Amino acid sequence: MRKIAAIVLTFLILLLGVQTSFAEYSAEEQARIMEEKRQLIEQMKGKSKEEQARMMEEFRNRIFNKQASSSAVTVQRKEELQTKVEEFKDHRKAQIAERVSTNLNTINDNRVNSMTKILERFQTILDKLLGRVTTAEANGKDVAAAESAIASAQTAIDEAMTVVETQAGKDYSLVVDDESTVRTDAQIKRQALMVDLKSAHEKIKAAKDEVVGAIRVSVTTLGKEEVDNE
Repeated sequence: MRKIAAIVLTFLILLLGVQTSFAEYSAEEQARIMEEKRQLIEQMKGKSKEEQARMMEEFRNRIFNKQASSSAVTVQRKEELQTKVEEFKDHRKAQIAERVSTNLNTINDNRVNSMTKILERFQTILDKLLGRVTTAEANGKDVAAAESAIASAQTAIDEAMTVVETQAGKDYSLVVDDESTVRTDAQIKRQALMVDLKSAHEKIKAAKDEVVGAIRVSVTTLGKEEVDNE
């Protein structure tokens, strides 16, 4: 019970923070934001389940194509690296260079695939939630707050998708110019990957928070039973 109360309190604090931030905008800016949300909701309502599925398939295809392009670059750089390390006197450093390049790109691909699945799940949840909110609106309920929260969640998901697509196309192969810099080059590439993945993770978390917020606002608007049931 205390855990539930703590979650609700945290959500209310966050919600109040969002409201305070929104209140800082001018009346014209507030009107523009609300209009953008209204238009986004209308676009979402206009999509059939088939179109929703098609858009998710297109997202997966874009990720696949980005990874394919990145893999082609990775193969080319691997060949260049193998040629370069043949000149190394220290064979251990040569092995490190090749292993680091392979590992970093594998980590990136795995994380991108994981984030893609997470975003697909978020989108599915949000589409279903909007369907229930739309049904409630047809039955005479005021769903303005729920629709606003759903629009914010959709924007966050879209932003996260863009970041993940970009991440899918990145290559972290080592480009070694000198045997003496292998360890430094490896550290730089590893750090670059960690920074990029952290940035992408933050977008995923932001999308998750917005989806959770949309669910909670919808529960307040519709009642838990209507949100839980088809």
